[in-house]
Amino acid sequence: MTLKHLALYIFFIALTTKPSLGTAQKAKDTINYEFLFGTAVKGDVPAILTYLDSLSVTREKDIAFKNKFEDRFKYGMDRTDDYFSTQDTLLNPLHKLFQGYWRDGLLHPEENNDSIFKQELIAFFNKENVSHAYADGKVTEKNLEPVYKKYIEDRGYYCTGFGKAGKFYDFLVWKTMEPEVFTIDLVNHTEKVQVYFMKDFLSLGWMEYSRLGERYPGGWATNEALYCVTKGYDQTSEKFKVIYLKHEGQHFYDYKRFPGLASKDLEYRGKLVEMIYCDKELYNRVSYYLDNAKNDPRNAHPHANYRIIKNLSEEIFGEAYVTDFNRWLAVPKEKLHESSLKLYQKNTKYLLDKES
Repeated sequence: MTLKHLALYIFFIALTTKPSLGTAQKAKDTINYEFLFGTAVKGDVPAILTYLDSLSVTREKDIAFKNKFEDRFKYGMDRTDDYFSTQDTLLNPLHKLFQGYWRDGLLHPEENNDSIFKQELIAFFNKENVSHAYADGKVTEKNLEPVYKKYIEDRGYYCTGFGKAGKFYDFLVWKTMEPEVFTIDLVNHTEKVQVYFMKDFLSLGWMEYSRLGERYPGGWATNEALYCVTKGYDQTSEKFKVIYLKHEGQHFYDYKRFPGLASKDLEYRGKLVEMIYCDKELYNRVSYYLDNAKNDPRNAHPHANYRIIKNLSEEIFGEAYVTDFNRWLAVPKEKLHESSLKLYQKNTKYLLDKES
């Protein structure tokens, strides 16, 4: 079983509580990075460009970021591609294909270019396969996955299988990784699983590209193991122990217990586990879900964030959707834990009943 067999790749970025968009807009001289990065994960770059146009930034950091973001997305082509002059050239042609596809999709979120992109990849690999190094005959949609992996691995890299992460087909490629076994305590059961700590990334995919490398995927799960971006975590922190390890451990369990479960449902259950076990990071997670929610089932992470806030709002406040973070801060941690556990148990019962 390869990494392809995820319905999606599971990503996490540990974020702290930041001012709301409203605060940043009133200031007009600082960038609200949490709004910006959250909107990027939703795949809506035009909204970010409009937001940046409304600011008159003065801090050196903000000026540099705004200029770079606009160089990447505001003009007819990505002006930041000096990246390829400093990176490994062996995979640059393939990497550029992915970046062009991401850029088009991020700038035109209403469009779906997946089919066109797959045909471009097939054409690319057929040119590379003239001596049948990657397939005995023609490269087609049916054998695209093994050809993709062999092409990358032959150049000395690891990769995820060819598949989507949220809205886009992704390109996650790294040079080294080391395994370590962890025992993860979850709701009513324990999972023993191998975690691969990955280093030396050539690409961390569209979620890194859309945020200029400032934020990136923290890891993912398959039905065989977990994969962790080493630079993303302090292993003694709650961000690693809960937001990464327990969340991914829940996916590892759900792949076995509920095979074929949709990405949006996997994410919902993983985020509920965060809410059940987080202590220090608990209110930060609520803030993150509020800032990064979108009711769009096609994009699993923002949709799961929306679903968490919606269902907890109904459970705790008796209201449809509470957006005022100060009201969430007034809820005791114990109540957030208990309500999240109740939602998790309700969802588990629903899935079990569905099977019977």
